[in-house]
Amino acid sequence: MERSLLVLTLALDTCMLPSLPIGGDEDESGSTSSDSQGDGKTSTSGPSGSTTSTTGVATASTGAATSGGMVETTGGGEMEAGDGMGPGEGTGVGSGTPDETGGGSTEETGGDPAPVPVPENDDIECELGAPPAASANPLLPNPFSRFDGTLVTTREEWRCRRQEILALAESTLFGEKPTRPAMVTGTVSREEGITVNVSHGGRTVEFSASIQWPSGPGPYPVIIGFGRADPASHSAVVREEGVAIINFPNTLIASETLRTDKRGAFYDLYGSESDQGLFIAWAWGVSRIIDVLEEAGGDLLRYDAVGVMGCSRFGKGAVVAGAFDQRVTLTLPVEPGGGDLPIYRGLSTVDFPTPTQIYEETYWLGDAFEGYVDAIDWLPIDSHEVVGLIAPRGLMILDNGFIPELAPVASHLAALGGAEVYRALGAEGNLGYVSEARNNIHCEWQPQFDAPFRNAIRTHLTQTADLPSEIRAHPDASGNLAEWIDWSTPTLE
Repeated sequence: MERSLLVLTLALDTCMLPSLPIGGDEDESGSTSSDSQGDGKTSTSGPSGSTTSTTGVATASTGAATSGGMVETTGGGEMEAGDGMGPGEGTGVGSGTPDETGGGSTEETGGDPAPVPVPENDDIECELGAPPAASANPLLPNPFSRFDGTLVTTREEWRCRRQEILALAESTLFGEKPTRPAMVTGTVSREEGITVNVSHGGRTVEFSASIQWPSGPGPYPVIIGFGRADPASHSAVVREEGVAIINFPNTLIASETLRTDKRGAFYDLYGSESDQGLFIAWAWGVSRIIDVLEEAGGDLLRYDAVGVMGCSRFGKGAVVAGAFDQRVTLTLPVEPGGGDLPIYRGLSTVDFPTPTQIYEETYWLGDAFEGYVDAIDWLPIDSHEVVGLIAPRGLMILDNGFIPELAPVASHLAALGGAEVYRALGAEGNLGYVSEARNNIHCEWQPQFDAPFRNAIRTHLTQTADLPSEIRAHPDASGNLAEWIDWSTPTLE
């Protein structure tokens, strides 16, 4: 079954608010694209005269790993130790020297069976009927009510209900996420980070990303870190836990320009006139990185222990990436704010951001969301269902109740609503939400984040603990889910 609905959820970037300071701009150069020569090989020029030669074989679109293809990369550039998840990101194939603070062996530890790759979306074969007729609803839609009006009662039924929610998310919020292209190849190395080469429809694009390495023996779990998303202390915590960081090259995948001027590797492949917004384009880029991790075999980085994280608009992007790829083990959005995590219906209770502001900020959301900016009650989905798409996998939301522009009450409601899906699946402890903070400085690492953040990493990535997460809202920024729903939660057998 193919989902043909295209629309993206635009997220308001509260980092752009004058009262919320954040670091500088990202480099938008470095991705390359070329017309296919028909021989499976392309040669393109990158920044600073770097060159890339790529050979590869077609891979199946099932998400399974294949052994074809080799990418050789040369290039300059250097990344300083301790850089966060953005400034040190690759600005082209071969750029960026990985941070190797702490050294460490790269040999397999041995003894454990090899992980089995899982599909990007393992229930895509579900046959979906037509969605119900549109109607206004001021309450949060029932995540357990199928298109035909019947209620989900089993886990098997939930699998296809999840596909219905994905289809709604694509058609009204994010736009359609393309399935895996015919050819995805690349390499993973300590010296040159990760390179990714994708061919589709006679076009080829390439991008790369630097890697921050932890100490100790590998292979390492890995977090794909979005953009200028976190302070150096955040990266240090990740590496202290024995987890590597891929500095996700957001602007190479999809650059934050204008809706009428969409740029980046994604749009080079699928067209600048496409309806998809930044969030789904970034999610697509995350999936292609995971494809390469699978193809590399897990010798350096584990493809069965992958997290995504980011702050502000990059936290929103992390949520979408986690929702749309079931290979993501742990999703870690930090202070994501309005336009993705807070319930859209709840934005009516705050002065800022409004749905119109969310849509017009840039093209984070898909084009179709424009039709709902003045009619949010007609939206057939809401953010609590996007949260539910991640279930039962790990999700830890780190919010800030001191910043009203983040709409923390609406975010708390999204967490509470999504937690009902986790509860139905018997996985309540896999979702956490914390909005306690010490100040209102956006994207500053808060001491209150440290314990839940580390616990989530240890439970879902390194698997050195089994610590259930909690939902704990700031007392002045909490919502009451009972006021927003008229449905009950089943226990799915």
